Amino acid sequence: MPPPGTLHSHGFQRALLSHPDQVYGRTLFESAVVGGSLALGRLSATLKAGNFADILMLNTESEQLAGCQRDEILNIFIFSGDNRLVSDLWATDCHVVREGCHINRQLIQAKYLKTKKRIMERLTT
Repeated sequence: MPPPGTLHSHGFQRALLSHPDQVYGRTLFESAVVGGSLALGRLSATLKAGNFADILMLNTESEQLAGCQRDEILNIFIFSGDNRLVSDLWATDCHVVREGCHINRQLIQAKYLKTKKRIMERLTT
């Protein structure tokens, strides 16, 4: 067992909390799904009739995920992936990311650039 109080000991403790047949990524993912559902006070932790559908679809043909399977995909996405791996996303039954692009991307970018410009103008005056 690692010395108490070291970073390594904290990782060891986390490993003890996860199920021995599960990897860190799956444990974190499942905990986040349940915790998020509870925090939002809505039924979305499982896919069944009457629940909201919150679905994340990853591009398994990307270079990072090519040839990977199940838990390996989760580990790569959680620990080293980024938004480029997200293919599609449904939030509360709405398909908001399609083929890697948010459906309101142009509007969001325009608002961002307008806000950035306003901030920069205030900083330089």
